[in-house]
Amino acid sequence: MATAVDSKYLRDLRIAYQAGVLSEATYAVLSRLKVRKADRAKFDALRKLERRTRDRLKAALAREGHTPTESILAKVIGGGAAALAVPLPWKWELRVLDVVQELTSPTVERMKRDFGARDPELSEALGRHEQAQREFVRRELAGDAQGSLESVEALLRA
Repeated sequence: MATAVDSKYLRDLRIAYQAGVLSEATYAVLSRLKVRKADRAKFDALRKLERRTRDRLKAALAREGHTPTESILAKVIGGGAAALAVPLPWKWELRVLDVVQELTSPTVERMKRDFGARDPELSEALGRHEQAQREFVRRELAGDAQGSLESVEALLRA
């Protein structure tokens, strides 16, 4: 019999998985439509990181006996948001990402706190994912375009 904690854990995994679907769709569109090659490459690296984290969430859901499906709505919202963002100036785009990360960080922290002992590897992976994305945005906004992807690339190599 599933407990309330189990139900909450499963719900949070599903939400995180669909957030990954949305983010990956966003980054995929941006990696194809941005004018500058360097910007496309940066969004492609973020897309790859999102895919890796989503695969971890999918494995965690499978361990709980669930097979997630990618929400078409999440893909449409993510792709649509990206299409609207394509013409924005780079700094504006980064500020939007910064706001989105500010909104999602508390959820990641809560999940780590609530379920970190249940799945420490996933908890740490989610934390590193969030931290790498935040560092990318901070470094870009600070003018460090050359080194902004260091954390993301380190996670992709790991």
